Amino acid sequence: MTKGENWSDDGDRGAALQRLQERMNRDIPDVIADDPLVEDLLRTAYYTGEKEYWVEVEAETRRLLNVYRGAPSPPGRGERVAPHQIAVKVKEDTLRRAQAFAEVAAMLADNHPDVRRFRRDHLRSTLLTDDEARAWLNSQGGPYGTGGKLKKLLKLAAKLSRTYQWREGDGAYFVLTGHVPPVRPLEVSASIRHASKIGARPRTPIPGESPPRYIAAAPAPEDYLPNTARITITADAWVDSNEVQRAFSDVQRQIRAGDEPAGRMPVRSLEVIRFVARRTRERGKEIWEKRRRVWNESCPKGWRYSTYSGFRRIFINFLNGYVRRTYELPNYHLQEKTPFEEYRDDWEDEHTSINTPTHANNDGQ
Repeated sequence: MTKGENWSDDGDRGAALQRLQERMNRDIPDVIADDPLVEDLLRTAYYTGEKEYWVEVEAETRRLLNVYRGAPSPPGRGERVAPHQIAVKVKEDTLRRAQAFAEVAAMLADNHPDVRRFRRDHLRSTLLTDDEARAWLNSQGGPYGTGGKLKKLLKLAAKLSRTYQWREGDGAYFVLTGHVPPVRPLEVSASIRHASKIGARPRTPIPGESPPRYIAAAPAPEDYLPNTARITITADAWVDSNEVQRAFSDVQRQIRAGDEPAGRMPVRSLEVIRFVARRTRERGKEIWEKRRRVWNESCPKGWRYSTYSGFRRIFINFLNGYVRRTYELPNYHLQEKTPFEEYRDDWEDEHTSINTPTHANNDGQ
């Protein structure tokens, strides 16, 4: 492998990621920064400084930020990535049960010894108003501050989130104000990933290197990245299983643009697909007629093919129907913000407008 294919050192990767975050004026979650396509585009953009590559990596990063909406995340800037919830219908009875549970959970949490201890030691056993809570958090450096009291509060909030099914930020705000965090009995998220539409990357010189070094040529992303879609449903154990099934089916129809899921595939077809994929890895490019003959020599008698066209069609149909098919983003609706989310977003907006980063313009813009 040519050395230029990888980062010259970890410092370069960190510098490239920092530049991307400055360009986009936001933090990039690890789950997106570690995406193979983002990593490849970022490496190329950083070493070449070409505007088109920076534009491409920003576009791919922005797309992934959209499709990762709804994924659970700890309190902090990562939560801003998921301001929406996939739109699914939840029964009124389910919502009312969740509201009842939320009130009871808050009642019990008031008696939690760690909550009582924190309020006694740091709040004089008095709940704060919304304005007082904002001032208290600001005194600790804001939602991402490093104040000693805030560290204790976030550690406690992490424990409460596991116990009462709250988001950590809302748990922290409960400790300060007593505001009842919402309980979401049924949540749906989707991860959709498409191979980039850009073409193959040519062998590219790294500027300023002597002797010359290069970022090696790379195939088009569609040659090594599949199109994938995964639906994740998180539901409390008391939620009706039929409601969970309906939610999955609803989101599945949205992502598949109304297509019905494929029926059961014959075992023969699945074995052909495995055979061709394995043969391609072992032998590389090979004429289909030869693959058919080898298959016929080793497969059960009733599974033989008289011509290579039908044999080939099984594999191509699988690629087009599963590996290279296009998925649609599901419908999202904006969630009502909790008091903590209102505070966090206000704080971010204020500090972003004051501390908008500036940096050397050495990337072609």
